[in-house]
Amino acid sequence: MILDRVGHSWQENNVNKKGSIYARVVMETGLKTVPAIFDTRSDEPSFIGGFEELARILKLEARALSPRKGIFGFFRK
Repeated sequence: MILDRVGHSWQENNVNKKGSIYARVVMETGLKTVPAIFDTRSDEPSFIGGFEELARILKLEARALSPRKGIFGFFRK
């Protein structure tokens, strides 16, 4: 899982169309496909989207944490 590679914990919930989790996700997000990914790092979970949105957010977080190198990055210490 991509979250394991970047050191984030995660929880999988089995979703079936008759289950209350599925109905709640559809009601709150309009998303009828899986995965439906939520960020639960704060008190109020926020909807991220699917895999592509998660990958985009993780890439942005990685850029924010790493120093900007650019074409002359080798001059920086």
